[in-house]
Amino acid sequence: MDKMIKDGKRQPDPVCAISTKAYWKAYKSGASEFEANLAAAEAFFNEFAKGSTIPADSPCAASTIAYYNAVPKPPSPANKAAMETFMSKMISDGPRQPDPVCAISTRAYWDAWKSGKGELEANLAAAEAFFDEFLKGKSKIPADSACAASTRAYYKALPNPPSPPNKAAMEAFMDKMIADGERTPDPVC
Repeated sequence: MDKMIKDGKRQPDPVCAISTKAYWKAYKSGASEFEANLAAAEAFFNEFAKGSTIPADSPCAASTIAYYNAVPKPPSPANKAAMETFMSKMISDGPRQPDPVCAISTRAYWDAWKSGKGELEANLAAAEAFFDEFLKGKSKIPADSACAASTRAYYKALPNPPSPPNKAAMEAFMDKMIADGERTPDPVC
């Protein structure tokens, strides 16, 4: 509420509006607080995935970050770093290009997590969906991809990375994936 009423005139925020409506609709339908928050988060992401811009002064972005920082049992440090980076990237740099690879991999994470999978299995589902979509060759990864930024943050925050060579390979892979604009799928890779 503080963010919504301070700082004067607000920019239009369709992502926040849709997210807020989803929360109240779920809550009024008898959903638990957790389920209503999940409905709001999914609506938030679905609207963002369509290419809607989230203003830097978004009350929903501020509340998401505050909620995430107050969760009593946060996820691993790597997933926490990825989420924080994802949110920061979503609201920075002005207008965004839609990122269908990011959208599909995030959807796979949500679906796996909601079905009771643990953090590792949800991360693997997201990675598999990412590569499946990328290999179709129809989607490019924008240089300002929130998913690319959060993947880098995740890998950097891993408490026990697989090995220095694997870490270097992953970082080089991500850098190359977004550095040169449109990518051609490499079935051998």
